[in-house]
Amino acid sequence: MEYKKYDWKPADVSIPRPEGFIVEEIVDNVPVSRWLGESEGKYAVFLLKKRGIDHFSVIRSIQSSLKIRLNYLGMKDANAETYQLVYTDASLIETKKPIILSNEKTELELKGFTNARLNHTGNLFRITLVGEDIALRVKEVRLDPYLPAFYGYQRFGSRRPNTHIIGYFLIKRDWCDAMYAILGRPFVGESKESIRFRNLIDRGKYEEALINCPAYLNQERVILKNFIHTYSCYSAIKSSIIPLKFYVEAYQSYLMNRLISYHLQERKVEDLNTVLTLPTNFYDCDDLCKQIYIDEGIEKNSFNISEIKVRVNKVERKLLMRINEINITNNVLTFWLERGMYATVVLRELIGGDPRRFT
Repeated sequence: MEYKKYDWKPADVSIPRPEGFIVEEIVDNVPVSRWLGESEGKYAVFLLKKRGIDHFSVIRSIQSSLKIRLNYLGMKDANAETYQLVYTDASLIETKKPIILSNEKTELELKGFTNARLNHTGNLFRITLVGEDIALRVKEVRLDPYLPAFYGYQRFGSRRPNTHIIGYFLIKRDWCDAMYAILGRPFVGESKESIRFRNLIDRGKYEEALINCPAYLNQERVILKNFIHTYSCYSAIKSSIIPLKFYVEAYQSYLMNRLISYHLQERKVEDLNTVLTLPTNFYDCDDLCKQIYIDEGIEKNSFNISEIKVRVNKVERKLLMRINEINITNNVLTFWLERGMYATVVLRELIGGDPRRFT
């Protein structure tokens, strides 16, 4: 993100995470806490509430517990309290009585059934701000409620912001650098246990790292076990429990952020509904896109990675996003965004400074 709309100094504000950052899906223009299904239908729909846990871990855990495959409308922030709908084939549900799974970080409740496709229209945010009053900034944004439609920090990892870097190594077919970007190279914001594990990886002490791998680093443990067994970076990367396409798409998000920045820095915005396109083929790019691809060394088949069975599509994204119904009352900031837009981009403008304070 190389562009900011407002030149405000950083505000002395923090957000208590995860409980102070609440995200609720809006489906068919209704917040999902109020969504009600039918008494029967093709799909069984659940309300999933999670707190302080990542998307992939929750989905894997529920699927294993219920012995079903869950579909979802979008991935939600790990370091937040989130509410979303997930659904599965109704024929896989043994009973039509409410099914509730509950533990410290996850709650799942059957909300009903539907034959229709669920239309994810946006996300509602309720964010508790501790510290400096930013009501005047909120008022200014409300008067001109458009900001750059950047992909937010969590798209790249809030505490370990390198998913796009892993994606870059994958399109370059650099399996070892991709593997080490997942396993090693610690970040300051990580736990002491994680940093110790990653330092052992960087020193080549793989067996010792495996012994000291924290229980919550499931992805790392699986990849490291495979590498110790095969000593093949390629084989280890293919064992990833997170779909490798996720990393490549994160890299595309990084490229789109660069494209958005270039447009806002170099061209006048004449249409609030301008949509940018990031093709997978260099020759389909506009001039700004081509410059980015040249800088990044992207070639004709970079995004068709047959070796790991990953092929991604072009990305289309609005240049600007609208911040709807933004307000602040008793230090609680509320607003809603269209699907795919990020609240942390709003906070970047309102609060500024070190993003670790609000991600």
